[in-house]
Amino acid sequence: MPMQSKGFWKAIANNKYALPIGYTVDDLTTELLEYLDNPDPELRDEIAVETLTHWIIAGDYTPEQLRDLIVKLTTNLTHSLGEQDTYTVLLRSFSALILSIIAYRDWKEPFLSGDEIHDLLNKALYYCAAEKDVRGYEDGIGWLHSAAHTADLLKFLARNPKSDAGDHQRILTAIAQKVTESRSYVFSHSEYDRLAWVVLDVLLRGTLPSEMWESWLDQLKLIKQRDNGKQGSDQHGPYQNTKHFLRAVYFMLAYQEERGPLLEQVQSQVFEATKLFRI
Repeated sequence: MPMQSKGFWKAIANNKYALPIGYTVDDLTTELLEYLDNPDPELRDEIAVETLTHWIIAGDYTPEQLRDLIVKLTTNLTHSLGEQDTYTVLLRSFSALILSIIAYRDWKEPFLSGDEIHDLLNKALYYCAAEKDVRGYEDGIGWLHSAAHTADLLKFLARNPKSDAGDHQRILTAIAQKVTESRSYVFSHSEYDRLAWVVLDVLLRGTLPSEMWESWLDQLKLIKQRDNGKQGSDQHGPYQNTKHFLRAVYFMLAYQEERGPLLEQVQSQVFEATKLFRI
């Protein structure tokens, strides 16, 4: 089937994403998936992401079709994994974003088994650790945002009742490693907030004891001892990322209206940790 024009896709959006006569969701999904690594942000963000998101949430895919999507998208997460400063990150990053929408769908209307959720989490955590291209935005290309999109996926997996304390501990560890890993890039496109949302969702599940949270914060505070605000390319990035991430977590917890003893305690611990990163 030949590729459709932008006008074709805009007409679908204007018609509340109803399928055109003569087309199936499978036919059109194949093309949309090919747009996930397109350097044109209109095709990638406005057409592919918005259309797939609407169809997933609206229930236009059957559970089996969504399972097929998961297989394709998790395979995409390994495409040229490890490359930096190329545009292969687009396919990985936007595949993670669409997987987050599927994870959201399962959280709202469960269709995946516990084993399937754990398999998806394993692949998400592997991708989180192995992705080296964490650029947020680039003029002409638009969003790359692998860290933010991965955070979105982890957030909905953390919310899922089929995830447990062991999963939540692994999620927190993965986030700490992502924030503190040595690199020159400093997050500057709301990655801190997206990562902080994951922390809040894990906390709200209430599966981890207070001592686990203290231990997790200790992992982050090690950056102060290791780098102490030095300006070297491999030191400045993790120091600044940790500093701003802790502040984002603190305010994310402060804004939470549903309070409890654990949240109050963790918020206080986070506040104390921020004092180490005043500069």
